[in-house]
Amino acid sequence: MTTAAGDHWRAQLEGWAIPREILERAEASPWHLPPGCFALSANPPTPTTTDRCLQALDGGTVLDVGIGGGRASLHLGASTVIGVDARPAMLDRAVEEASRTGAHLMPVLGEWPDVADQAPHADVVVCSHVAYNVQQIEAFLTALHEHATRRVVLEVDASHPMTRTRPAWRTFWGIDRPIGPSWEDLAQVLRDLGIEPLSEDYLVPAHKGAVTDDEVVRLRTRLCLSPDRDQEVRAFLEATPRTPRHVVTLWWDTA
Repeated sequence: MTTAAGDHWRAQLEGWAIPREILERAEASPWHLPPGCFALSANPPTPTTTDRCLQALDGGTVLDVGIGGGRASLHLGASTVIGVDARPAMLDRAVEEASRTGAHLMPVLGEWPDVADQAPHADVVVCSHVAYNVQQIEAFLTALHEHATRRVVLEVDASHPMTRTRPAWRTFWGIDRPIGPSWEDLAQVLRDLGIEPLSEDYLVPAHKGAVTDDEVVRLRTRLCLSPDRDQEVRAFLEATPRTPRHVVTLWWDTA
């Protein structure tokens, strides 16, 4: 099923395509950050998403689509967490974090919704910071909805997360990048699918202190720059005021 809102979503995502002459210079994928960036210690859970999951969980099961390091699910006290991720290294990270926290994890390797039939239904389905990577958003959201016996909880940046890199793209490459899509566009896709989501905003406090090596590597990778540009990237970050990160939690009940 396709929708008008879904077509608009896809058109906006296509605008983020990186020019070929720049992408060819990349030494690593600008779309996939190293697994270490997803450690729980570096990505504390968002309170609003945690609260909305716990309201419907009551010690039951959680399906975490795009589990990454498990920040959205491993701390919830679920009887079982079914963790789906398309990257083996990310599932390895989730297994490591589950072992450390004592959570019972069932890993499922593959793209959602291609592997949806391999994942059991769960009381709560949570999906944190994945939607902006998804072109076929209607099928993705429908499979989330169909797998939740109680509630679906989505967490996304208020606007496409690469929007925060627009000044850097202008500085290092002299090009302007898009702005959309946004969480409102995602909510409209849900409405076109017959789902009326609730929403809540949260501002993630800006990091304080010196620019870290991880921040440099993250931005340099996003910009398709080589490691010999690290000092320039660090100087750019040091000269750029830090601002809070605006995230939105969307949720709806399925029963």
